Amino acid sequence: MERSKVVPAVQLSVRAGLAALLSVGVAQYFGLNLVQPLITACLVIDLSPEDTRRFAVKRFAGTVLGVLIGASLGALLPSNAFSVGFGVLVAMLASHLLRLDGAVRLAGFVCGICLLQHSGTPWSYGYARLLETTLGIVMAVLTSYVPKLMRAEPSTLGN
Repeated sequence: MERSKVVPAVQLSVRAGLAALLSVGVAQYFGLNLVQPLITACLVIDLSPEDTRRFAVKRFAGTVLGVLIGASLGALLPSNAFSVGFGVLVAMLASHLLRLDGAVRLAGFVCGICLLQHSGTPWSYGYARLLETTLGIVMAVLTSYVPKLMRAEPSTLGN
């Protein structure tokens, strides 16, 4: 693989690993679910650190939208494959219509999780997922500044 592709891949891997570490560590400290922040941090890290930052607000909005749709449908529908599929469809379509670029998959994911596991309390469950997903987004944004700390210049060793 040529060097021009390796450096961004390494930077992405370092940022994703760091975002995962921070997301899980902070969630563990506050007694939150560890899986949601971990998945979110990995989902929202972009190859371009600028894109990670640029889409952060829209991804938060997509998370809110996913929770609102998931909790609303969760109060009306039973937790089953049909309601999950329908909710994901509605959340992703709504994200497209609201032009939440970069947030469509996250909105569908959060909505689906809310519908799949709300255990009869869709609004409190949705609120917890909102906190955990927001944590993952924040950690991804924070780690998007890591490339500025990493040198991507050719090594002078062996010259």
